[in-house]
Amino acid sequence: MSGQKFTFILFVAILAFADAAHHEQDNDEGNIYFRTFKRVGRFVFRRMKTGGKKQDLGQTNGFQLELRHLKQKDGSGKDTGEPITTFANHTFSLSSFNRMAEIQGVKAADIKATTNLKKYHAKLSVRIIIFREEGNVTFGNESYGVQMGTIKLFIKVENFTFCDGRTNRSMCRANIRGEFLEIGIRVRNRKGEAGRQETEDERNKREGGKKQRLRCFKQRGKNKCPRIFLFGKDEVGVASQCETDNGTFISQAAGFPKLSGNGNNQMLLFRGPRFNRTITFDPVMELAEDDDGGGDENGGENGDNENHASTMYINVFLFVAVLGTLFL
Repeated sequence: MSGQKFTFILFVAILAFADAAHHEQDNDEGNIYFRTFKRVGRFVFRRMKTGGKKQDLGQTNGFQLELRHLKQKDGSGKDTGEPITTFANHTFSLSSFNRMAEIQGVKAADIKATTNLKKYHAKLSVRIIIFREEGNVTFGNESYGVQMGTIKLFIKVENFTFCDGRTNRSMCRANIRGEFLEIGIRVRNRKGEAGRQETEDERNKREGGKKQRLRCFKQRGKNKCPRIFLFGKDEVGVASQCETDNGTFISQAAGFPKLSGNGNNQMLLFRGPRFNRTITFDPVMELAEDDDGGGDENGGENGDNENHASTMYINVFLFVAVLGTLFL
């Protein structure tokens, strides 16, 4: 084998291996650490126990959020336009991790994952915020207290083109006007516990500073409390409003946001009204600490496990195959 051929094949092998390794990125702030899977729009979070060690951030471990669909809806809630039913073919680029961010005067760290929605010539971004201190945060007409380790997301869609009900565009079905944009996010906590909306009694007890709980100001009479879903000891708060265009806050469609599905296939659904330039949804999370032994439940994840395993096997096979040609 010539030296040039050897060098070329080795270069290709290194690039292939490096590309596979860069599909994931880990970051941490304080006792929160998380991984971004850039090829599928999945984010896995954990809260480290005081004095403990970091646990696994694999695809079946930690508290998982995964973008699953983006759909345009007509006035009756039926699909119109061509939906995005998977983000497996969308690559997310990441900004640098900024440990000196500030949200409404509260110190935080943040990073943004962004992808292009090619079908709609639009952009979707997920800004991940980890608070570094206690403070109060307001989104629209809802307020809550945050603490060190509270996780907040800004899920934003920009320059989305709705079906107008007149133009015969290939992605618009039956020329029906699009009135809403729906985003579905699959949610699973590290123990595989099913989520549920908290009861009214639980909701009324949210005033105060209980550790690792979203502290709601509902009883102060000025602001509403976000809708809160419980996944075991993990909590997700979702605002009833979304932010559109020039900072205008408007209610989501009736009944939204909501939790849909069963078991490990539960999704948080956000459905905002038609907008001109941008729309932003705003979930917030408080996670329980890691158990001493990890405490993860890895059942019910066959699809994700098989896909992840297949990808790893293919990458390893290609790497070995390319290296093998060096000796032919």
